[in-house]
Amino acid sequence: MRNSSSLRAYVGYILSALILFCSFAATPHLARAQTTENLEPVFLIAFQDETTEEEKSAALAMLGLTPRRWLTHANVVQATLQQQGAVFASHALEAVAPYVAYIEPDVVVTGALTPNDPAFNIQGDVYGQTLIEALQGWNIHTGGADGIIAVLDTGINLNHPEFAGRILPGYDFINDDADPIDDHGHGTHVAGIAAAALNNGAGAAGVCPQCTILPVKVLDSGNKGTWGTVAAGIYYAVDQGARVINLSLGATASSKTLERAIQYAEEHDVIVVAAAGNAASCTAGPSAGAASCGQRPKPTAFTAGKG
Repeated sequence: MRNSSSLRAYVGYILSALILFCSFAATPHLARAQTTENLEPVFLIAFQDETTEEEKSAALAMLGLTPRRWLTHANVVQATLQQQGAVFASHALEAVAPYVAYIEPDVVVTGALTPNDPAFNIQGDVYGQTLIEALQGWNIHTGGADGIIAVLDTGINLNHPEFAGRILPGYDFINDDADPIDDHGHGTHVAGIAAAALNNGAGAAGVCPQCTILPVKVLDSGNKGTWGTVAAGIYYAVDQGARVINLSLGATASSKTLERAIQYAEEHDVIVVAAAGNAASCTAGPSAGAASCGQRPKPTAFTAGKG
């Protein structure tokens, strides 16, 4: 048990987080919900490393929280209030302070916009690939099966001919099953930009047309999820051997839990590519939207946005 000399500051931080949470227009949804209707508050609770399982259970009970998913890599739990509309009692926050590193709202994230510009859909006028000079790159290499791209999104059309023979078994963190089927369309679109087949006489070509795709569903049929679910997907993707993780999504606020997950990817030499600048925004994205806001991103976390 750690010394609780900074208890007052800690409790003040938690209360500030709760006020911030209540100010959000969109409320985070339960991780397993398939749609964004009937949303309920979700919190991310990080425990101190020395906290025992019994102390964790007692702390959650004291706060009136029900655990939904454990992010064991970060010693974090996604949890919901046992009574909807309840608030944390100050005495409960004081009691759990020695065991908890932080509590934060599980912020809603939304998939990046899917452009309808003709340049994104006409094979002879491919905007993105032309911008990054992918055609010149293909003269050197078109990727290989050992290049695993984890697409953390709404899932993927598992039967799409553009990905035939190149989709690994993935996971659905929305429904907690091994069937990451795309029930929105955004994830399949993003996977196509990353790895659609080359020279197959159909559609367009992805940046790495021979790479393998690891589908990880972290957004629901409404194209929404939470940072806690995204973080769970990042840990999963790294442990499954992904070399690149794509996050074409964002939110109005960042998350310490997300930052820990990206750090885990960095420590395992996995490149994280994140959307930035959507809707002309400088608000925090997966890597803090650094590229679009004039800040320096982390060495292995890259942002991609419309210039």
